Amino acid sequence: MPKIIKVDSGVVTIAMNNGDIITVRDYSLSFKPEINDVVEVYENGEEYIVNKSQTNYNTTNIYTGKKPVNKIAYGLLGILLGCIGAHKFYAGKIGVGIVFLLFSWTAIPAIIGLIEGIIAFTKPEVEPGIILI
Repeated sequence: MPKIIKVDSGVVTIAMNNGDIITVRDYSLSFKPEINDVVEVYENGEEYIVNKSQTNYNTTNIYTGKKPVNKIAYGLLGILLGCIGAHKFYAGKIGVGIVFLLFSWTAIPAIIGLIEGIIAFTKPEVEPGIILI
């Protein structure tokens, strides 16, 4: 999803999925733009129509405390490098990742990582390729 990367002097800069950067005037938006807002961008001739996305998966969900991660990356890290907690570091759970590192000399983190990697592959996606951890 396109994301707002800069808001400066009435100009909003948006990074598109294909790597393009577009700018729009903030007065043309129906919401107060903030950096990292996920938006929907439509092109109407030479004009852009920008709406704030109803769901912002780029940040931790404040109601569940879960963080969105790439399903494939998290699952593979859990299965292949779960013994050192790589999947936990990837998900932003640094404290748990350190515990995995401290106990990496045992087989326990490897077993837990394997199980969590398999579970990740079976979790329902909140959007294509994204799961909540």
